[in-house]
Amino acid sequence: MATTWLRPNVLGDPRAEADAKMLNAAFLETSDYRTLIETSDRIIVVGRRGTGKSALTASLEKYWRHVNSVQVVKLAPEEQQIMGVRPLIQLFGSKFSWIRAGARLAWRYAFMMELVNCISHRYRFSTTEESDFLKHRADLWNRLGASVFDRYRKLLKEKIDTAQGPEERIAELPIALDLTKVENNLLTTCADSGELVVFLIDCLDEGYEPDDTGVGFVDGLVQAAIDIKTHFRGVRPIVFLRDNIFRAVEKLDPDYSRNIEGHVLRLHWDPELEVEHVTHLIEVLLSGGSPDSLVQQDFLILDDARAVLRALYSVGFVGVRDPVTGKFIFCHDGRAPDREFN
Repeated sequence: MATTWLRPNVLGDPRAEADAKMLNAAFLETSDYRTLIETSDRIIVVGRRGTGKSALTASLEKYWRHVNSVQVVKLAPEEQQIMGVRPLIQLFGSKFSWIRAGARLAWRYAFMMELVNCISHRYRFSTTEESDFLKHRADLWNRLGASVFDRYRKLLKEKIDTAQGPEERIAELPIALDLTKVENNLLTTCADSGELVVFLIDCLDEGYEPDDTGVGFVDGLVQAAIDIKTHFRGVRPIVFLRDNIFRAVEKLDPDYSRNIEGHVLRLHWDPELEVEHVTHLIEVLLSGGSPDSLVQQDFLILDDARAVLRALYSVGFVGVRDPVTGKFIFCHDGRAPDREFN
């Protein structure tokens, strides 16, 4: 007799962020992973849904948090946070270029304030003339909210002058933020900090809408990440983007080939890598590398070949051909099949 019917996916949850135990036990260090650790020129990581963006984010965070003199800032917005930013971004006007410009300025400031938060504990920072000014600005920034995206929204709400037109609002924003002074002071204090600050930005598809506002907001963030990487030594921003969002940026941004294209890493799984990945997962399960409860839950002892077919059908590994349409029908819910295999 077979054991009690169990969960259908023996290889872990399809979403990396929902199965941290399996990810920690069985993450495969691909060439893309090594590229992001060993080089600094790839800022934008692009992949379709399910290509491992969130798995990479979690594994890179785990790696860098165990490296001395590295600070990690993870940005992963929730749907309501992006929805809350949209009406404020629209105050920059209806043109894509205006929305991108306004969002970019605000993101540059946000990145710099988080950079101050990361390095302000260093003794070398406290001995500089610029430290008091930067600490004061960072304190004001931190009071705006608990997360980076909450602070970003409150910043826009405070600093955008609704009495002006869209172009004036964009022109006045860096003045209201004292952006040039912040950047110049931070350049001086960061020159010899000896610290690496890594920004990991994921989940930008949460609350995303494929219009000029949505694409302009993401493009502004991407451009600001490139600005920060270019201007400050010891800063590594990595932005993870879904393929459809990236294609929208590529289509709408006239400066894509000049400013963005050279910073892109595209995730791609060929058949050989997929086989290696699944084989690695199975080896981990069989060796007991994952939690004992997972191993116990995910293996069945079956009586005969028909039982094996029923089990494979119930988890989508075997399909049944429909004689009328000629197509194969698959089951993915893990329940016992309602048909017999003869």
